[in-house]
Amino acid sequence: MAAVDAVERYLRFKVSNAYGRCVFIMPNDVYEFTNKFNHREPIKLSEIAYVLRALSSFGLVRILPIGSRGVTYMVCKDSPLWGDPGLVREYMAKFEGEDNRDCFVDFHIDGSNVYMTTNVVDSRVFNNVAHVVNKMLNNSGLDLSELAKAVGGRLVGSRLYVRCIAPHGPSSKPPLRIGKIRRAILKCMMMGYETIKDITSCVYRLRPYKTPNGIDQRRVYSSIYTMMALGLVECHKVDGLLKCRVTDEYRQWAEQLTTG
Repeated sequence: MAAVDAVERYLRFKVSNAYGRCVFIMPNDVYEFTNKFNHREPIKLSEIAYVLRALSSFGLVRILPIGSRGVTYMVCKDSPLWGDPGLVREYMAKFEGEDNRDCFVDFHIDGSNVYMTTNVVDSRVFNNVAHVVNKMLNNSGLDLSELAKAVGGRLVGSRLYVRCIAPHGPSSKPPLRIGKIRRAILKCMMMGYETIKDITSCVYRLRPYKTPNGIDQRRVYSSIYTMMALGLVECHKVDGLLKCRVTDEYRQWAEQLTTG
């Protein structure tokens, strides 16, 4: 899998240039870093996140549920990957060789610090849990019992068991509020616009906002990045330009959303 190579290469780069005890990894950073090399196989953000979550199930990677850019992955000096990033391949082979796994999210709480490890490979299931955790941490604090109720899981100690398979099909909504801007972005993509510049111009013409200053590329890219992380949208660099489209899994759903 190209994502395994990408994570190993990026981790090797981060560790070799580290000044502290830990390095932080965002799937989008791995994606951008990988584009500096001529990989023949296409790579997706969802595949990068899959690898990082799989590695976390062995305690090799820690997942921080809260951050300015969303879920952040962290590798510290006590992880075997720090000394040998090449172990990424070995542990991924071990992970994918396991059958009949119970899907879980483990919570590690040290004072005010919270991080997670998980074997959940379905981005929608994991992102739903992370979204609720983030919301709790930003408000009244993390309550694992309430979290289990909110996501329909089962709590045993500090381990939350969740259903492995999320609902599929166009009738299921992703764990994300689709406001006017995001709806307009999806509509523009369904109309055939691919580059950030063209999508921004299209959104401007649709005018789904009330502010007199309109919308800029940064806000469009921020919305697209969020939808990329949840698997609604996929982007690839073609001839130096970042081109985006609605994923096949959500294409019918997006068509119904934008024409309804």
